[in-house]
Amino acid sequence: MSLASENRVATSSERAANVRFLGPLLLTAFLGAATVPALLSWIRHSTSREVGALAAELDEQLRGGAEDRRAVLPSPVVGERDAAALVRLPERVGLRFRSELVFSAAQIELFAEKSHREVEFERALKPPEALTATVTPEGVELAWGPPADLAAVRERLRSQPLLRLGFRVYRWREGDEPKLLTTFEGGKTAFQDRDLPLWQERFFYCVATVLEGTIGDLPTLIESKRSAVITADISERFTLRVLAGEADEVRCALEATLDGRLHQRVFAVAAGAPIVPPAADDLPAELAARLATGLTLTSSRWVEGSRVEVRERPEFLPDGRRKLDPASGLPTFRSESATVPTRALEVTCRDRSGATRTFTSAASN
Repeated sequence: MSLASENRVATSSERAANVRFLGPLLLTAFLGAATVPALLSWIRHSTSREVGALAAELDEQLRGGAEDRRAVLPSPVVGERDAAALVRLPERVGLRFRSELVFSAAQIELFAEKSHREVEFERALKPPEALTATVTPEGVELAWGPPADLAAVRERLRSQPLLRLGFRVYRWREGDEPKLLTTFEGGKTAFQDRDLPLWQERFFYCVATVLEGTIGDLPTLIESKRSAVITADISERFTLRVLAGEADEVRCALEATLDGRLHQRVFAVAAGAPIVPPAADDLPAELAARLATGLTLTSSRWVEGSRVEVRERPEFLPDGRRKLDPASGLPTFRSESATVPTRALEVTCRDRSGATRTFTSAASN
């Protein structure tokens, strides 16, 4: 083979080797060119979302109530320009930034003003006094005296026209946390709780003075300490009668008074189901739920028995004529006793405490 031919073969081999080497290199460069911008874009987007989430978290804390407000302000504070720089330079966003929140200077100033005013009103607000609870057929009547220094608070409110003075009523059962029952404005110092169950229950009540509205542009809620706790024992407020039924279903009649109105319902209850009338066209679901008895039907059975009946029978003479009383001239009667068999349906229920209750239908012959 000539030298020229050998050079041509070598050149072809080198070109083939170069092609094999450049192929993966070009593919890597292409993938890098396509992936790196997308990755950087994703990082910037993710960082921007993180900054936005932190800002939203901060805004939520700014709009919080009075409790522990001074502890929510992070340190150090990241300003708006710093936050923008962090978005442009995502490599600076690390674990440290997760403990910081984004504030603007205006937000910090507004937050400080809000906190200052709230602390002033917190010190001035006093709880209501002499809370009483009276149980009536219509519900529980709550009454209390106006809190101390209420006139001074009203005077301060002249400089804060967007704050409203009122009261909050709390109610709970034993073992539960107090739950807000209602909030109302003004100088009203009485409340009637009609939203009560029909079964026997013990409730606890307390009342707090409250200021609600806005300070600056931020909503606020300032609540005093709560009043002394008062107890109210609710009696059972329904009548349940068993009408008929079988082993797996019972038909009963319920009478109960709610909101001053007598409700009478006849309905069937299956074994294992709560005794509560079903919703109907004339009984909305919300009202039906309030007519729950707190009882669950566990079983039913027929009970055989007997009773003694006394009957008056007319008396007759031997000739078939009615016997008359000589003094009054009226027909006479004699009393006869008779034992007759009876059959009644006995229904066993379980109340909310786990105790057993028994109801029996009227005995029939």
